[in-house]
Amino acid sequence: MTHKKLLFILLISAGLFQSSFTYIHPLKATSTRITYLPEKKELQVSISVFRDDFQKSLNTELNSRFDLIHYYNSKDATDAVYTFFNKFISISINDKVLSLKYDEVLNDEDKNSFVCTTILKNYTFKGKQKIDITNKMLLNYFPNQANVVVINIPDKLKKVIQFDKNLTSETVIF
Repeated sequence: MTHKKLLFILLISAGLFQSSFTYIHPLKATSTRITYLPEKKELQVSISVFRDDFQKSLNTELNSRFDLIHYYNSKDATDAVYTFFNKFISISINDKVLSLKYDEVLNDEDKNSFVCTTILKNYTFKGKQKIDITNKMLLNYFPNQANVVVINIPDKLKKVIQFDKNLTSETVIF
């Protein structure tokens, strides 16, 4: 094989190899679910984010070197996740800011995601309600980032909101 052919094959292979890792998931999105379970009187807030995007952004934002993909349950990593999420996501109900301390953290390798869930017990909705949501998660890092929030409060409210660089906050009254 000539040197030109070998060089050509190496360049093509390198390009394919690089592009296969660069475009693992071109979709840049997070998902936040706010769900009320009346039978348990629980309000659950679950945030799902792609692990690789989140880790890069968290390490850049906090000037850190966390390996969240492998050590997501360490105290330092959990504190970093809490700090990052609370910097970019805020949820208030009737002007009371919810504390997003995570009761469960799921590292889902198959879906390349972290899912962090807060469970607020003894929660009830009575009368007129107002939910204020701000979601700026990863917007500084990915220009096409979309943050979807799904609210499900049985018999009262079902709503989907898509946040992006042009919409970072919304108030819902029901």
